[in-house]
Amino acid sequence: MQEAEGQKRKAASAWHADLHPETKKSVLAVFFFIVAALFVLSYIGKGGSAGGYLFRMFDWLLGRGYFFAPLASVLVGFSLLFSEKRKILGATLLGGTLFLISSLTLLDIIFGIRTGGIIGFLTSAPLLKLFDSLASLIISGGAFAVSVLLMLNVPIWRKKEVTGKEEEMEQTVADKAEMPAHTILNQIGNALASAIEKREGNSNTAVSA
Repeated sequence: MQEAEGQKRKAASAWHADLHPETKKSVLAVFFFIVAALFVLSYIGKGGSAGGYLFRMFDWLLGRGYFFAPLASVLVGFSLLFSEKRKILGATLLGGTLFLISSLTLLDIIFGIRTGGIIGFLTSAPLLKLFDSLASLIISGGAFAVSVLLMLNVPIWRKKEVTGKEEEMEQTVADKAEMPAHTILNQIGNALASAIEKREGNSNTAVSA
């Protein structure tokens, strides 16, 4: 009985199992673009009564960093659309959240208390209490940089990928470099002897003709 119920639950929760991973990412990207549009419309007073309520709530939470919310949503959406990796949703959402929080923290540290809303105040206050302003800026700036790397899924430095052909050529060059001098001289001598024999053979053929 329990196994049957478990199978039913699994079947019900797997309604999206047949969707292509790229389709899932595209749907999520569209969702984040819609969220960004709602943030902007609410700000300019075109979001209706629900938009007005959302603006008041997020204005209290984010302060002057309100526009970091739609910006984070847009960046997350583009990351989902253009990333070559399939399983990046968790890292992208973590990067977007960290991007918003670190931005508000920087605002609060640089421009004063409550500039980054209640979230900026709650994150900057412990930093300023434990460290001075410069150290707090460095920590927040590092968190901001990490958030961008997570959202866009890009490394600071990318090692050049060596193809199989290039690796084979490099190995051949390395093998030749490790050859003893007498082996190289023997190969050159054999090549010269073969060229002379071939030339003499061509000359004899021409004389016979």
